[in-house]
Amino acid sequence: VVCINNINFQRKSVIGYVELTIFPTVVNLNRIKLNSKQCRIYRVRVNELEAPFIYNDPTLEVCHNESKQRNLNYFSSAYTAAVSAVDPDAGNGELVIKVPSELWKQGDDLKVLKVYIEFSLDQPKGGLHFVVPDVEGSMAERGAHVFSFGYQNSTRFWFPCVDSYSELCTWKLEFTVDASMVAVSCGDLVETIYTHDMRKKTFHYVLPIPTAAPNISLAVGPFEILVDPYMHEVTHFCLPQLLPLLKHSMSYLHEIFEFYEEILTCRYPYSCFKTVFVDEAYVQVSSYASMSIFSTNLLHSPMIIDQTPQTRRCLAQALAQQFFGCFISRMSWHGSCLYFTSFYTTSTTMTWHQTTAPVWSSKSEESKSVPAWYLMNDDLLLLLGRVVTVPEKLSNSQGLVCVQVALTHLVLWRKDLLHQGVQLSSEAGVLLDVSQMAELLRHVT
Repeated sequence: VVCINNINFQRKSVIGYVELTIFPTVVNLNRIKLNSKQCRIYRVRVNELEAPFIYNDPTLEVCHNESKQRNLNYFSSAYTAAVSAVDPDAGNGELVIKVPSELWKQGDDLKVLKVYIEFSLDQPKGGLHFVVPDVEGSMAERGAHVFSFGYQNSTRFWFPCVDSYSELCTWKLEFTVDASMVAVSCGDLVETIYTHDMRKKTFHYVLPIPTAAPNISLAVGPFEILVDPYMHEVTHFCLPQLLPLLKHSMSYLHEIFEFYEEILTCRYPYSCFKTVFVDEAYVQVSSYASMSIFSTNLLHSPMIIDQTPQTRRCLAQALAQQFFGCFISRMSWHGSCLYFTSFYTTSTTMTWHQTTAPVWSSKSEESKSVPAWYLMNDDLLLLLGRVVTVPEKLSNSQGLVCVQVALTHLVLWRKDLLHQGVQLSSEAGVLLDVSQMAELLRHVT
């Protein structure tokens, strides 16, 4: 359970609590280690009993007392050691909770332990990003909003948790905001409850699918809401005055859904999907369980045709990550660097021959060059075929890389090829890749 009951945009602060249900797998459990950075911990209880705790973040003082060795090599080794000291996959963490002695027998009997932690966050340097425009008016009129961000294993920056991809659990998420604000988070919105004075309201989300903490996110702001006219389980959110751009930019998303479900012979894994467009985003798209956070720069009008392929590519990428990356997750954050190799780090010029059985080639002298966003061709698919067709030789992360990137590119230019009358042959590896994607999905689920 994650409950944030106060969000102050003026002070850029957050107050809330978390409640973790722990099933001990070892006897004599007398300490519980969790991840938490830049949070101020006020109170910890274990099964309604007050529990002492120690908070220590070794990354705050790397080489602080070292005066002799001042070089990058020494700093790098010291920082690596500090990070390893709080690695959740190694059973470590910044927050160490001592289980009360009265509960040790429960640990021996392997009974459930409920850990309750009150915390606050003030002027966060990471994890949550506050956007407060310096103009007149209320926070809603100014378009003030806040959203979660960061690289993998950054959830610890805005609430205490086990910040590891290997630890999955179900979630209940509650966020209390001003009546003029909207809170968007992972899972299904169960209910929205107003306070007696109607000045605040609480959003209750439930995520029944076991999910890792790094795949949990939050966005709060005066968002305008658009329910997708083609798929009512899909909801879009944008900042004020951007609704016309949102309608046009999202008009293609339902076709990506249909294509993915058809090519994978599998339904979308979550019961809903939410897209949130925010300002000052560090990256164009960030994917989390059942929702994705996008930059407002991706929104465009019908008059701006140059932006269309970039926006659709980000939409296809975000939806592919829902299947492979959120629903099917890697074991640790070390595999994250593999997600966008091959296609986003190299520039490839491809060609196309209009023949009875069209063949794409990057070496023919008779071919013409096409823009980089038309990377939909037999050479590319053959490359994917050589990688995806040997999943037994790949790690979990590498397999997800191939599938995710393949899906992203397959969906974007399917209609373009059909309009040109291109019929992709199975010899090119298309059917082979598709079957391997579906097989990987069925195998893991």
